[in-house]
Amino acid sequence: YLDEYQDTNPIQETLISRIECPRVFMVGDLKQSIYRFRFADPGLFRNKLSNFLLYDPEADSFGSDDNLSEKNQDLPETHKGLPASDYHLPEQLPGSSPDGYTVLLNRNFRSSETILLAINNLFSWFMRSDIAEIEYDKTQMLIPGRADLSEAESAEHRILLEHLVIPHEIDDLDLSLIPELTRIKIESATDLELAFEALQAVKIIKRELLNGCQLSDIAILSRKHDISSIYKQVLAAYGIPVSGGEQAAYLETQELRFLTQLISLLDNFQQDIPLASVMRSQVFGIPFDENELLILRLSQPEAKYFYEVVQNANDLSQTDFIARIKPILMFDQKTESGQSSQSDNSICNEKSDQQEKISDITEANQPDNSSWIAESKQQTQFVIDLYNKLHDFMRIISDLRNQSKWLSLAELLDNIFRIADYPDYLMRLPFSEQRLSDIERFQQWANQFEQEQGGGLRNFIVYIKQITEQKLKLENFDIPPAPGNSVATMTIHASKGLEFPVVILAGANNQLSARRSTDIISFDPAFGLSSYIVDFEQQATYSSPANAWHQEQIFSMELAEEYRLLYVAMTRAEEKLYILSSAKMKSTENEYYAKALELIKQNFTRSNFQNLKSYAEIIVGYLNSQDTRVLEGFPGYSILATYDFLDMLRELPEAENSNRPIENKEQVVNNQTTNNEQVITEKQNPSRKLKLPDLNQKRYQPLTIGKYDFSTNYLSEILAELKQVNREYADFLIQAEATGQMRQSEIILSADTDSEATKIIGRLKKLLPDLSEDDPLNLIPAKLTVSEISAKEQNQNLDSPEQIILPSGMADMGYTLRKPEIEPIADKISYSGREFGTFIHSLMQFIKLENFLEKPDSQWEDIFREQIEQMIRKQQLFAKNKTQAAAAYPLLEKFFRSEIAHRIYQVEKKGGPVYREIPFTLAIPVSKLLDQNQIKQLELTKSNYNQDQTLIQGMIDLWFMEDDQAILLDYKSDYISGDELQIQTELEKRYAVQLKYYTLAIEKIIERPVKERYIWLFRQGRAYSL
Repeated sequence: YLDEYQDTNPIQETLISRIECPRVFMVGDLKQSIYRFRFADPGLFRNKLSNFLLYDPEADSFGSDDNLSEKNQDLPETHKGLPASDYHLPEQLPGSSPDGYTVLLNRNFRSSETILLAINNLFSWFMRSDIAEIEYDKTQMLIPGRADLSEAESAEHRILLEHLVIPHEIDDLDLSLIPELTRIKIESATDLELAFEALQAVKIIKRELLNGCQLSDIAILSRKHDISSIYKQVLAAYGIPVSGGEQAAYLETQELRFLTQLISLLDNFQQDIPLASVMRSQVFGIPFDENELLILRLSQPEAKYFYEVVQNANDLSQTDFIARIKPILMFDQKTESGQSSQSDNSICNEKSDQQEKISDITEANQPDNSSWIAESKQQTQFVIDLYNKLHDFMRIISDLRNQSKWLSLAELLDNIFRIADYPDYLMRLPFSEQRLSDIERFQQWANQFEQEQGGGLRNFIVYIKQITEQKLKLENFDIPPAPGNSVATMTIHASKGLEFPVVILAGANNQLSARRSTDIISFDPAFGLSSYIVDFEQQATYSSPANAWHQEQIFSMELAEEYRLLYVAMTRAEEKLYILSSAKMKSTENEYYAKALELIKQNFTRSNFQNLKSYAEIIVGYLNSQDTRVLEGFPGYSILATYDFLDMLRELPEAENSNRPIENKEQVVNNQTTNNEQVITEKQNPSRKLKLPDLNQKRYQPLTIGKYDFSTNYLSEILAELKQVNREYADFLIQAEATGQMRQSEIILSADTDSEATKIIGRLKKLLPDLSEDDPLNLIPAKLTVSEISAKEQNQNLDSPEQIILPSGMADMGYTLRKPEIEPIADKISYSGREFGTFIHSLMQFIKLENFLEKPDSQWEDIFREQIEQMIRKQQLFAKNKTQAAAAYPLLEKFFRSEIAHRIYQVEKKGGPVYREIPFTLAIPVSKLLDQNQIKQLELTKSNYNQDQTLIQGMIDLWFMEDDQAILLDYKSDYISGDELQIQTELEKRYAVQLKYYTLAIEKIIERPVKERYIWLFRQGRAYSL
């Protein structure tokens, strides 16, 4: 079985062909072949599609696609005429065939019907074998298969192409007028244009949030890392949590800057900037502030470099250190009180001056009073503390430098995390999940580098430097979005295989990447060798006809892959797809695009089509074939963009500051020159505020063309829309915070009663029973967890670490290795009770008892460490969990020695069932959750109230079968003081209700009784029967 066969390369195909197998099953989609840079050859798949017989499900026979039946009764009206596909697969293939057989799997279970129809229309317009290396015919068209995305009742979500027209005078704009953009790292004119384009994404995302969407439902895809980087910065500047991104920006996060500086310092201590950076960090718990670093520097004015200062100070005895530092503090005190006539600026000017001043300070007479004595004692203590801090810091660095000589990169990072307690430190910071994801990815990346490129600290540092300086581009370097509620940003390549309810395709007007090779000799498996002609005497090269033809074929193949990349991007969307583009206008109007479309209209050839340089130009080209009005908004008009720019900056009375009329647009556009003197005269004053237009008077009215919506924005318009949505979103956040109703799971209703979200809520309400406010059923949720019921019925202690491992409503569901973003509580094993409770459940899920109980206990600890390493390799645990595991081992060892562990082992040894971390959902009558008064009230109002049920959800740690009956075991990490009787009583109080529902669930599942129920207390190291 071969998946993703469209990305197979010739070497892989050769290996596969050598495997003797009577039947090979290959699955792939030629339209998603996007890895030619990794030597994938889509021609391998294309040849098989051409030579294999195509299965016709209607006729239940094999033949060519020319005779394929077009009957498909279960398709929507818009897709009638497409071939029936994978709903009716052949029961068996014919016994023999010279090549093979093709079965179509073109039913799509991801996207809505509208999106699929829009994609079919677009790609059937241009995707041809000579253009994209595949014919988008009826065998390739997508058929909707998701029943839950029916758009029959709700309005269909057409694909929206939103285009921003940027004036050519944009370089004259003072970005301080848009404060958020001053936080963006702008290195080129292209970066500035992308930053303005990304404002459209900010507007869209906040609109989606107001309509009930979650941040994690949204993904921003782009062709290049550079585009993702700018978008990520803009979103962050507007307060939108975002994860993923391009390689250099990834390494510029605060956590990874620290790690790269620290690794650089461990490789070479003689570096002032990394040394100061690490000393200033709080990671090791001994941060140096700027005054302490300055004092150290002033203590050795003769030293040329700061690392020399630190090394020399570390070599001093405490007495010598005090003698050297204290005069500097006393000089500073004198300066502040006016006793020194020297200027502050002269302290560091010349080495001889510094030495003379320090000598003068030592000989100066000190004031003889009690206040000076107290001050002197404080200074001495300060110097002693600084001395101890410096020695602790140097000890840590020295130890890590020694370890770096024999530890692998991943092991070294793991040791740094342990010494610094780095994960715990990050958990106390905002966006902790993203930060943890970054350092975990960095550690995996370091390990991968070491395995593939031989490793070495110095090589890794050079590798990082090349990436940060953008001298090295990694095609497979894609940062996965962190878990949690944030917008994901990634390249289209990284999105392969993923799906999101809302997808934003960024930088759609960015020019496609295809180049003609300048190598003297070129080779291609299909076309062979070709070369330029070299004239050594004239020192010139010339292209031969054969080489020119060869280069044209390679160029076309690269463009074909770019077209397929667009297909991959658009098919990631489930419900909504936004395509964002922008264009910076020239000083005069440019008619190249209209001429390119005219050539395509006259003769649709590959060379004419390749004049379309971007995804936006391709999509608008298709829309133009349906409605020529689209060219009024794309790519835009220079003169209108300039007028919009000037109107936005003009200081005129409100009555005079109106947008220029556009009724005489043809007359305006025909004027091919811009009044540059007017632009210079009306250049903006940075102290002004931008004058934004009325959104009811847009220069370009949106168009609906088939399954696409097209909209053009001029700069002032997008800023006005953004201002409006920011105000609405801020009002919502204030109101939600004030009422305490802000929940991620809530649907946020727009104030617009005609909004889509409001209509959906209205339809849902019609499906729900109309209960009065005092009906007892209103008090019972439709779904509860076991812990919620247990806490309600038994008044359990909600401060118990076991109770607050996860938020309310999730304590019995699947556990996660991520720690909750709350302050840690001290624990006897140096980890918070919450984290230990979370970790111990994950550990017990994967531990293999037979590995321990079949070996002498003297080997257990080594076996345990080996199992932990295996769990990390399988990504069941993170490398940072090693320290937790080491602390937990003594507690687990007691479990291994217990009777209950041996019983579990014996069942597994005999092949009996042992179930770990089993989730369940149990339906019970609501009467089981009501008190007697509520039941009496129900009896008066409803005769059939027992028909109402509530779903109970939970997660059972472990249960196994013994003598055809079940034994239930639940793990707890609580601290419970007292004698055995008191502990037993407390456990009954806390967990009797919880075990009651676990028992009920097991008995419903296996239809056999649970004969024993135990709680294993790790702190006490024994099992208690309940």
